[in-house]
Amino acid sequence: MDKTNYDAAERRLAEERHLRLDLEAQLSNCSTIEQRQSANEHSEHLGHEPDAKHR
Repeated sequence: MDKTNYDAAERRLAEERHLRLDLEAQLSNCSTIEQRQSANEHSEHLGHEPDAKHR
């Protein structure tokens, strides 16, 4: 493989690594948000709404 092809392959690998890390970060944020929503829904189901305490 000549130098030009090698450099291009290295750039592609770096881009793919960056995209994968970005996607992993987005997925971890999604699961955190889903966990929060799930916890909130569970809390509301039990009647522990923040507003309910002040009524």
